[in-house]
Amino acid sequence: MVDLNEYLKYRKCTIAVIDSGINIENAILKRHLWKNTDEKIDNIDNDANGYVDDICGYNFKDNNTKLFSREDTSHGTSIANILCTNSTEDGNFEENEFIEFMPLKIMQQGNDGEFDDLVDAILYAQENGAEICVVSLLMFKENLKLKKVIKESNMLFVVAAGNYNLDIDEVKMYPCSYNFNNVVTVGSFRCDGCLSTTSNYGESVDIVAPGTDILCLTKDNKVSYMGGTSFVVPYVAKACAIIYSMSEEIKSANEMKKILLDAASKNKCLKGKIKDNNQLNILNIIQKLKEE
Repeated sequence: MVDLNEYLKYRKCTIAVIDSGINIENAILKRHLWKNTDEKIDNIDNDANGYVDDICGYNFKDNNTKLFSREDTSHGTSIANILCTNSTEDGNFEENEFIEFMPLKIMQQGNDGEFDDLVDAILYAQENGAEICVVSLLMFKENLKLKKVIKESNMLFVVAAGNYNLDIDEVKMYPCSYNFNNVVTVGSFRCDGCLSTTSNYGESVDIVAPGTDILCLTKDNKVSYMGGTSFVVPYVAKACAIIYSMSEEIKSANEMKKILLDAASKNKCLKGKIKDNNQLNILNIIQKLKEE
């Protein structure tokens, strides 16, 4: 197993996780939590950004700083855990020292988020310095405000293709159907190398990674196995974080996406299913960056 931390050369990468509530009291996640150093808990908007006491993110669904409740699913917590760690063969987790995450809650169950909350969370992430934005949710109607804010953002968006076994070029879903240079849409494949039977597909899907039996933490700090494109997204996002962290010069979202896709393996089993048969290859990314 590769220790990704040995390749950290220059900087930490801040990744916004726009999702359900995240249990930030978990010991591992707490060590990787982004901090708003211009804010403090005193019921005053110290940094004048419009959000009071937002010391480590914000709950846009409920308009407060409560980032987790017992009613939340494990969705957001599991995604943050996959992002910040790598599971080991003995069922433990090695931490990725080069990643910190910014928890931004916009939903509680499934895809119950609202467009306005998603837009506000994206703007918050950008204004607070996130380099990468993880969005493992789908909206089923087009929203011009969302389209504009993503297209004009300087962040890289790593988004889930969804699990409906549909062609997202024909049946549009958002943000995964946006073919922008700063959006990476992620599908999932099985252990035999073929696309997962539930994964959405189409030319709008940029890359795939393993999407079954993903070891992660639940909201109750238990270990469980997850599957689906939501839980593949953090794997691709951490690969993009490696690109950011290993690069002496800061890479733009476009550059990070290009390096990610140029380093991808070509899986013939994916032919006709996704763009350029791209399969995530982290070792190729590391090798290419070492040669720069």
